[in-house]
Amino acid sequence: MQEKDEREKHMVQWLYAAVQSLQTKEECTAFFEDICTENEIKAMAHRYAIAYWLRRGKTYQYIEREMGASPAQIARVKRCLQDGKQGIARTLDRIDAQMDPQ
Repeated sequence: MQEKDEREKHMVQWLYAAVQSLQTKEECTAFFEDICTENEIKAMAHRYAIAYWLRRGKTYQYIEREMGASPAQIARVKRCLQDGKQGIARTLDRIDAQMDPQ
């Protein structure tokens, strides 16, 4: 069992390295379209959009109404923003900085 855990850990690290190697939006799009189903991509995009709206102070009611998200989905993303490893927040900050006209 421990051997299987190590193998899976290695596979996850390999996946992270693959994502890190992507250099263009086109490469990123092709990679995710190849490795994920359309529904998996949509689910990740949905969670990311929930994070975007939470960071902008939108209420659960607003996010539920505008995105069709459940309170449980919103709460999960909110926990990630508050208690997670700041991966989502870091990317939102970077995108905001790129969009900032300063």
